[in-house]
Amino acid sequence: MRERGRVFGSAAHELGLSALVLFSNVRKVITFGLVLWVATALAQQSPPNLLQLRFVEAVRVNFDSWDGNHDGQLSDDEVMKAIENREVIGDAAAASAAIRAQYHRKGHELSPLTKAYFDAEDPSLPSLVAGFKSCLSRISGGLKAPLFQADGPTLQGCKQGALGDCFLVAATGAVLARDPHVITNMIQVDPENLEYRVTYPDGFQINVQPYTQGELALGGAGYRDGLWLRVLEKSWADRRIALSGHPDEAKPFVDVIGRGGNTRMVAEAMTGHSFHGYNLGIPKRGERISLDDLRDVVKEAVPAKRIMVTGITSTTVPGLSSRHAYAVLGFDPATDELTVWNPHVNRFTPKGPEGLTNGYLTVKGTFQVRLTEFRDIFNSIAIETDKPKTINGAIKG
Repeated sequence: MRERGRVFGSAAHELGLSALVLFSNVRKVITFGLVLWVATALAQQSPPNLLQLRFVEAVRVNFDSWDGNHDGQLSDDEVMKAIENREVIGDAAAASAAIRAQYHRKGHELSPLTKAYFDAEDPSLPSLVAGFKSCLSRISGGLKAPLFQADGPTLQGCKQGALGDCFLVAATGAVLARDPHVITNMIQVDPENLEYRVTYPDGFQINVQPYTQGELALGGAGYRDGLWLRVLEKSWADRRIALSGHPDEAKPFVDVIGRGGNTRMVAEAMTGHSFHGYNLGIPKRGERISLDDLRDVVKEAVPAKRIMVTGITSTTVPGLSSRHAYAVLGFDPATDELTVWNPHVNRFTPKGPEGLTNGYLTVKGTFQVRLTEFRDIFNSIAIETDKPKTINGAIKG
């Protein structure tokens, strides 16, 4: 009995020790978990607070110099002047771009941007700080980006950003898909003047100033593929201003190209050829092309490698955008399907069979659509001809 008692006592003692060890470990785990939770929460809260301090300080330091008319508040024009100023760099450039972007957000109004606004906890301030963070990232990436990457421009890198310039990017993507060398030949660096010289295939030449840091911070095209598309954006704005007949009344280039344009006009400039337009169903735009005639023109255009651009005014098809330009990259007579490219370079998976109801499987902006449905969705298609189209363009400084 004594032996059993000793065994039982020893076992109980060991069990007790195990329980104490287990309790101690559990307590450590709980303590560690609490510490980790607090640290994570603080880490998640700290960056926005630090960013807000940086943002507010950047504005506070530069407020008086940006406030050109000295009325005590920053206007859109005053902020844009800061963005265009090469001496405004770093946090100041990002802050000015963030404010400008907020000015132009749809359905959003800013309180008067006074010094008191930036010192107070206004409800719109976190949104500005979030924009400031994005602008800092764009500046960092833009300063490191070459004009072209080693493998040259690609269709995946030809991606529309926050500007409403799908008309430009769609036409550029169509040209790029046919021959990337057209793009590389268009843009040359002028080392003497530290500018880009852009020569359009229609003969127009223009010198483009490099981007300021504030301009890099604005939401134009991406530049993982290089700065080339950003340069084309600015060159098209400068071209439009130069040909407007009123260059002294020029608006900021982001406003010139950021609110739409003519895709066919860009395609003609980038090929040096006239395009023929076909009405797919726009009222009061002439007779609608028949399905058989449409099939004939695209069947002829694809093997001839003619550029084709198209657009949508309004649509309810999931995955497609209204008031948006697209490029047509191919046609398969066997399936009677067109290959269409979206300059958003998006991905979309339909929830059901492909078609007008559910949309079309889209990978890197590219999808296939039956010709009959294409004619119902899109408003018009413009196809390159052999007829030259040139312009008497001079080099503009």
